[in-house]
Amino acid sequence: MKNKLQNLIYASLVMPISGAGMPIFVYLLPFYANELGLGLTAVGLIFFIGRFTDVLTDPIMGFLVDRYQLPNSKHKHWIAISIPVMMLATYLLFFPIKESVNSAYLFISLFIIYAGFTLVVVTHLSWSVVLAPDYDKRTNLLTLREVMSLLAALIVIAIPAVIEIYTPSMEAKVNGIGYFIFISAPVLFLIAIFSIPDHSTKEIRGTFKDSVNVFKEFFKNKNLNRMVVVSLLIAFSQSLSGALFIIVITSIFDLQEYASRAMLSYFIVSFIGLGIWRYIGIKVSKHMSIAYCCFYASSIILISIIGFDFFTNLGTQQRIIFLFVWVIFYGFAFAGPIPLINAIIGDLAEMHKHQKGQDVSGSIYSYVTTITKIGFAASAAIPYVLLEQVFGFQVDLGYENTQASKDYLWNMYVYVPLTCFLIAGYLVSKHPINKSDLEAIKNV
Repeated sequence: MKNKLQNLIYASLVMPISGAGMPIFVYLLPFYANELGLGLTAVGLIFFIGRFTDVLTDPIMGFLVDRYQLPNSKHKHWIAISIPVMMLATYLLFFPIKESVNSAYLFISLFIIYAGFTLVVVTHLSWSVVLAPDYDKRTNLLTLREVMSLLAALIVIAIPAVIEIYTPSMEAKVNGIGYFIFISAPVLFLIAIFSIPDHSTKEIRGTFKDSVNVFKEFFKNKNLNRMVVVSLLIAFSQSLSGALFIIVITSIFDLQEYASRAMLSYFIVSFIGLGIWRYIGIKVSKHMSIAYCCFYASSIILISIIGFDFFTNLGTQQRIIFLFVWVIFYGFAFAGPIPLINAIIGDLAEMHKHQKGQDVSGSIYSYVTTITKIGFAASAAIPYVLLEQVFGFQVDLGYENTQASKDYLWNMYVYVPLTCFLIAGYLVSKHPINKSDLEAIKNV
C-alpha cells in the first residue's frame, strides 16, 4: 500500500507540467497570436526560438542532476528549486500584463516556463530509475505517470470547456488554466519532496568533461538513437496537431464553440487507449505496442483524409457528430507511445549502468528530451510561418479565409502527422531489446 501511494505521488509530479504544457499549444499560442495581436508568424518564431534555447538547457540539467547531489538525495532539491520558477512563469504567461505584451515579453515568459519544465522533467524521469529498477515495474510506473499527465490535461481542458458554456472569452479560459497550475505546482511538488524515497549515487559523480564523454557515447548508441528519432517524430506530429487544433476547428469545421469540448473528449478517450497500449506493452513488448499505436493513428488519419470531401457537404449538426467521432477515435492513440518510450529509455539507462558501472539516468533522459524538444520547437513555428507568410492564411479571419489557404491548413494538419507516425512505427518495430534481454544483462 505504501509503495502504491509513493508511486501515485511520484506520478502526480507531472501534473503541473502537463497542465502547463498542453495549453501552450492549444490555447496560449492562438491567444497571443490573435487576441493579443502578435500574429501567427511572430508567435511561431518566438515559440521556436524559446523552445530551441530550451533545448540547450537539457544536457546541462542532465549533468547537474548526475553531478550535484545531496548526501542522501539525487533529485529532491532540483524539484524544490523548480517551484518558484514555475510559479513566476505561470503568472507571466497565463495572466499577461496586456500593456507590456510584445515579442520580448512572450519570449522571456516562455523561456522561464521551459526552464522550469527542464528542471522537473529531467529530474522526474531520472528518479523513476531509482523507484522502479526492473522492466515491468518501470512500465507500470511510467504508465501511471502518463495517467496523471492525462488527468491534468483533462482538468485543464475541462476548465475552458466549462467556461465556454458561459463565455467565449479566450482570456477567461487562459486565466482558468493558470489558476490550476499556480496552485497545483507548489502543493504537489512539496508533497513529493517529503514523501518519496530517494538516494544519491556518489560513486559516479564526474566532471563536466565526463558528462560530455557520456553524451559522445550516446551518439554512437544505435538502439538509443532509434528511440530518440521515434520520440522526435511523435512529439512533432502530436504537437503540430495541438498547435493547429483550435485553428482547424474554427477555420475548417466552423465549430469554434465546440472546440474545448471536442478536446475534452479527445483526452477522455485517451485514458482508455493508455490502458490498452500498456497491456500490449506488457503482454507482447513495449516497442511493438508503440508500433501498433503509430500504425493505428496513421489509419485514423487516412480515413479522415478519404472522408474529407464527404464532410464538407454536411450540415452543422452532422459536422458536429463527425468532429466528435473523429477526435474520439484519434484520441485513442494519443497517450500510448509516451510512457512506453520513457520506459524503454529507462531500460537502456539500466543496461548502461550494468554494462559500464555508471548511473547516468539523468544524462540519458536529458539527451532524449533535448532532441525531442526540437520536434516541439518546430511543431508550431513551421506551420504558423508557412500558413501566414506563404499560404496567405489569416488567423483572425477563421472560416472566412480563402478556400485555398484552408486547404493548405487541412493538408498540413493531416499529411504531416500521417508521415511521422508511419516512419516512427516502422523504426520502433526494429528495436531489438525485450524483457528477456534486459534480465540477461542484469544477471551477468
